[in-house]
Amino acid sequence: MMDLTLMISFVTISLFPGYGFSCKTDDAFESECMTPYNNYLTTNFWTNICSDQGKLVYSCILAQNNCPTENAVQTTFLEKFKARFDPYKMNIGFACEYQNTVCQGVTLCVPSSIYGFQGVTVYDFYKYFCGPEVSLWTMFKCLADLQPSCPVTVEQFSTYQLNTPSGLLSYSSLATNTLAECAKIGDEDVQCIQSKVGDIAQCGIISTINMTFLTMNCQYTSKTKACVSAKCGASVATFYDAMYTFLNCFLNNGEWSGWTGWSTCTLTCGQGITLRTRDCSIGPISGEQVCEGESTEIKDCTITECPVDGQFGFWGYWSECNQNCGGGSRTRTRSCNNPTPANGGKDCEGDKSQSELCNEQQCAGDYGLWSVWSTCSKSCGQGSQSRTRTCEGGGSCSGPSSESKYCTVQECPGEYGLWSEWSTCSTTCGKGSQSRTRTCEGGGSCSGSSSESEDCIVQECHVDGAFSDWEVWTICSKTCGGGIRTRARTSFKSFSGFWRDRM
Repeated sequence: MMDLTLMISFVTISLFPGYGFSCKTDDAFESECMTPYNNYLTTNFWTNICSDQGKLVYSCILAQNNCPTENAVQTTFLEKFKARFDPYKMNIGFACEYQNTVCQGVTLCVPSSIYGFQGVTVYDFYKYFCGPEVSLWTMFKCLADLQPSCPVTVEQFSTYQLNTPSGLLSYSSLATNTLAECAKIGDEDVQCIQSKVGDIAQCGIISTINMTFLTMNCQYTSKTKACVSAKCGASVATFYDAMYTFLNCFLNNGEWSGWTGWSTCTLTCGQGITLRTRDCSIGPISGEQVCEGESTEIKDCTITECPVDGQFGFWGYWSECNQNCGGGSRTRTRSCNNPTPANGGKDCEGDKSQSELCNEQQCAGDYGLWSVWSTCSKSCGQGSQSRTRTCEGGGSCSGPSSESKYCTVQECPGEYGLWSEWSTCSTTCGKGSQSRTRTCEGGGSCSGSSSESEDCIVQECHVDGAFSDWEVWTICSKTCGGGIRTRARTSFKSFSGFWRDRM
């Protein structure tokens, strides 16, 4: 048997390219949509309608189908348009692609005999799923080979031609599960299935499917799988396991359709939500609408950011007062950041700063600077000098407003003080002496004597007679030859009284 690893995937193509046109007035619709379309009908219709401009005209007409109108001409035109495209399910992509003769061959992929299966034996099932002639395997392979050239056509056939109550082909899981197992069945496996039909039937398989009358009865348990594996090997057992799982689950249950497009965002600005949905089909055999999973998906969306008007945040702390007393001021500010204006929003309204009076109490006096020192009170020797300062601010000041200090410009010359009393006479009788002193004051030298003395007599002393000293010799009486010279002395008599040289 040929080797096949088959994976079928259908490309979802928008049925309405360019959809989103708004309803037009009758005149606008006639000039922009009807007239170009009618011109396409004359020659080369499909070339014109399948061009980029033609697809826009098609979308314009398709959108107008959903618009109310009482224009009879327009109504007739739309009816003819729908009649032309109804075979293509109003899909311009499908219509244009299907003009290719290669794509028209899609009908050959799905022979009507596909729907006539009425199997009883397990070999009948194998032939229906994997047989080399008319089988699901050959049909899917045909579609897979055609898909690269005709993706829209294959998608349309899968969606509209085969999605019937007996439409096995509408289940993509068939390709990834059951048909994948077909490729693993070798020639020896096929021979075993053919030759041991009766033996496999004894494994407990009950299988009947009538696609015409939609009847189904199939059972396949783990015990059955072990039995089949013992008869024809693991590959055959695995194939039947996959096949019956598909029949029980996917034919009895429904299957999800494709997701719709995402809805319009709930908000025109800022974060909104958008959603898309899918429908659960009715199981072709069971007639039940059961699908696993959610029918709706929701996600966040943002078309554009909303304008954000600014709002002020809290006031900041007051600044330090610029005066300690006597009335100062302080300020505080706030920022436009709660929130900050964004995306064209308005700026904050109001003051960004405030000020108020502070420390209005009367200030205590405050001395100004000291004045310069006054001139020394004396030009020499130790004097004094002073300086003052003024109390400012209107209050009383602490501390003296003036201060003084000693000063000396230069040392003064000395100056005697008063004389002291005379000292006692140095003798008790006769002539003696006595003295007195005075002190040089001022630190310098004084002019004159610091002491003086004088004679004094307390009383006359008694004097005995005596000679005075000899007088000087007289001149010789002769100049030569021998002469005479003399000298004399006085003899004093005794007496009592004062003797004073000064008297």
